[in-house]
Amino acid sequence: MRTALLLLVAACGATSSPLASLTPTPIERVSARAEIAVVSVGGITVVFDAAGATVLDDGATVGHIGAPTQQGRALHWTAANVIVGPDGERWIVGLAGEALWRVTSDAQVEHVTQRLGLQGARVLAFDSAGSATIYGLSNGFSSTRDGVHLVHVPGRAAADVAAARDRFAIRRADKIDLVDFSASSHAVVRIADASSMAFIDATTEQAHLLVGTDAGVYLEVQGALRRIAGTAPTQLGAAGPRGWFVADGRVSVVERGSLSRVVGVPSGARVFGAPEGDLWITGSGAPVTTRFEFATSRHDAWTARIRPITMARCRPCHESGGSGGLDLTASTTWRRHEERLRSVLEGGTMPPRGHLLPDSERAELLRWLASADSADPAGNAAD
Repeated sequence: MRTALLLLVAACGATSSPLASLTPTPIERVSARAEIAVVSVGGITVVFDAAGATVLDDGATVGHIGAPTQQGRALHWTAANVIVGPDGERWIVGLAGEALWRVTSDAQVEHVTQRLGLQGARVLAFDSAGSATIYGLSNGFSSTRDGVHLVHVPGRAAADVAAARDRFAIRRADKIDLVDFSASSHAVVRIADASSMAFIDATTEQAHLLVGTDAGVYLEVQGALRRIAGTAPTQLGAAGPRGWFVADGRVSVVERGSLSRVVGVPSGARVFGAPEGDLWITGSGAPVTTRFEFATSRHDAWTARIRPITMARCRPCHESGGSGGLDLTASTTWRRHEERLRSVLEGGTMPPRGHLLPDSERAELLRWLASADSADPAGNAAD
């Protein structure tokens, strides 16, 4: 890896593009208040607040668990995410008391700091993207790109980190260190008063950084940070192909370099991203957290939500030239055969016996098919 440091200068000009408005659609609601994170693996969703967590299986509550205790002292959750564990499985992991804890599908909590190769470490932050995970520690940071092989880099405390498939970011004081494994390079971003950061498209080769500061929101564009909003965000994160931030009582979304206003949120609301591109929003009143979809067209929704399921569950039988006849990896097939697909999904005859399709994914497919404008021709040329 190149040891020379590259300086990326933050541009000062704010975007002058007009802001479009998107109308979000509520697609899921859970009876739990999210203060820290909403994390999902398959049909299992865990909603974290500071003092505990609620585990749900396909929307049904499995159990409520308190935050872990350490030497008789009650801890508080401060972060949570999905990581690839050393067994190759995807784990839901939370951070509490500078230690890492796995939350299982049957609402149990297991201390896993040592199992993850971090014996004796004080964990301050962590983030993941696919199989890549970075742990911010009191004495530097550790990272893995496969969930098994861990590399430790000693240094100053790393209290804020972000992960992408091929890149890691570590924020300290007035700079952000960017480690790029694909290019074997290390760059330094000099930026004052940064408060938050996240990678958009974190699981792809096109991952780019979104940074919140006291002076506004900055987006990584062609190797430099450019200001796209002039108001300091109170919250900021990523949701798959979209970045998002809260400022002036509104959620704004960044996608393909464009900025859109989405929805107003009440004071005290908390917002969290989902890998599919949706947002979870918890209001300041009743303990309810709602998931919103905000696709600009049904084709966008198909690409973000349906295609990943078809690629994982329907191939190789239902791809072009496959033995199943219909090519379910193309959105046009879903539009042309809407009634037929709805019938076999509702009747449980597809996929055939021996092939897995979790109830949560079946419900996702049926929800898209039930959309009034699922035959939107906007995607005809984009399969």
